[in-house]
Amino acid sequence: MAGPSSSRSGRFAADTAVVAAGAGRWTTSIHPDWFAPAGPNGGYLAAIVARAMQAEVADEERPLRSLTLHYLRRTDVGRATVATTLERAGRSLSSVAARLEQGGRRR
Repeated sequence: MAGPSSSRSGRFAADTAVVAAGAGRWTTSIHPDWFAPAGPNGGYLAAIVARAMQAEVADEERPLRSLTLHYLRRTDVGRATVATTLERAGRSLSSVAARLEQGGRRR
């Protein structure tokens, strides 16, 4: 039987999932369960962006090693898109840029 922590981690995995929506585009849904008082928790949004970046690279031999984020404006509950660009794919390192968008605006 799964305990409370495994249930919550399973929910986190589901709530940070991204779905391919074309070349370099990933859709997701921002869930209110992960909000802090002023908006979505930054770590929650970082996990969504990281999942899209990992999906863009699509290579289990290249796990995410570093992530830098800049939050431009508040993200709302509902549908969002992560636009990814594979900037460089070398022998041992891939660099990916990503932008979380909602309502046609970068977030």
